[in-house]
Amino acid sequence: MIVFQDNGSGIDNAILKDIFTPFYSTNPGGNHLGLGLNVVFNAVKYNLFGNICAEPCQHGARFIITLPIDGPQAAKQRDET
Repeated sequence: MIVFQDNGSGIDNAILKDIFTPFYSTNPGGNHLGLGLNVVFNAVKYNLFGNICAEPCQHGARFIITLPIDGPQAAKQRDET
């Protein structure tokens, strides 16, 4: 398990469920495509065979990444079934 937390302005609790959605941005029409967290989500889920979630945090943003110890082996077993 990896816990990442910063001390920035944070993420509004109302949008936590949407932040991993492709092209979701809090700055529509700006220079942000809304792909950053979706790329991270896909890398964790499909390349590392883990899970990532964002949690409410009083100060900053907080992400929990859970990775399997036997990621490549689990992927091989998944592909064989």
